[in-house]
Amino acid sequence: PQIKAIKFSPDGKVVITGGVQNTCYSCGQLDEWQVKDSLLLKTITNSLMGVTNDIDLSANGQTIISGNGDVECTEGCYIVRSGQYSFALNGTLKKFIDSGDIIYSIRYSPDNTVIAVGTGQNNTGVIRLYDSSYNLLRILPGHQYETSGLAFTPNGQYLVSGGDDGLVYVWDYKTGALIRTMVHGSYLDGGGFGTVEVSPDGKYMSGLGWGSY
Repeated sequence: PQIKAIKFSPDGKVVITGGVQNTCYSCGQLDEWQVKDSLLLKTITNSLMGVTNDIDLSANGQTIISGNGDVECTEGCYIVRSGQYSFALNGTLKKFIDSGDIIYSIRYSPDNTVIAVGTGQNNTGVIRLYDSSYNLLRILPGHQYETSGLAFTPNGQYLVSGGDDGLVYVWDYKTGALIRTMVHGSYLDGGGFGTVEVSPDGKYMSGLGWGSY
């Protein structure tokens, strides 16, 4: 399958990949691999999931959360809406949350008490925050077309988001306050922002975009 997301388990023994099922572009797929010998342990597919755009694992490595959905443009564009799925490591579906639009990024907070979900649809991206029981806490303004990158600072104080409007936001997500805005480029200039990351000591941020840098 086409791989769109990858995440190691906390112990480094298993790697989870997410993407597109070979036989169905609008079907999401998760694969669990044993790292030491590249053995495929399990495949999780669901014809209703849509493309698996992003994944994250809980701190104990026992729960996989995935963000799904797709826009297909082969014969006229249509939107495959999906949402947030939660799986046990054995592949059992634990929870499904309909986010109302396509999910492009998803992250656990460091203490696993908050799940941040970056979405996009109809040229409007938002960030939805859920608690560990998947109850909606608040909605933050996202990025112009899609919120494609999310990262929490290691101390859990701030949430960093990026999107294809070329902006990077730093949020006090507990209050909903926008702390800082940084300009990476613009969508029209080809400076879309794909992913964001925070260094382990919380002092630096980096990102992967496309086009102008």
